Amino acid sequence: MIAGDAHVMSAAEQKELGSEIYWGCSDNSTDKLTAPPSCETGAISLHVGFPNCWNGKVTSRGFGRNDTRNVVYPDDDRCPRRFPYVLPRLIFRIEYPVGTTTGKITLASGPSYTMHADFWNTWRQPALARLVTSCLRAAVDCGNNPRP
Repeated sequence: MIAGDAHVMSAAEQKELGSEIYWGCSDNSTDKLTAPPSCETGAISLHVGFPNCWNGKVTSRGFGRNDTRNVVYPDDDRCPRRFPYVLPRLIFRIEYPVGTTTGKITLASGPSYTMHADFWNTWRQPALARLVTSCLRAAVDCGNNPRP
């Protein structure tokens, strides 16, 4: 699954920029920004939230393929009718130690608005199913290192 688009040609084309995909300071002193800021901490953060509503279809397999078209973001905290399966919420937060006077960076994919992230589910499926049932579905905080 991929969140964001590495191939956009402008910030306006990055659909979730400023909401699900955004920049900030490592101390959370900013709102959800569309470009990297200069931060007193000397570190900027990138947040990439993945879509978590699924239509139940798996259409491709193998390296270099993804099923991003089968997942969408919730609308008003609800999954659309065509995407009824709620997935666990996944957010990547990456910090870049760039110093205090620069908010200008370039990514391997290009300008800062080309940010994106990929997710491969490599969990042992029986262990993941136990965690989903005993933690997520039971609304129990199982901590940072739960035992499946």
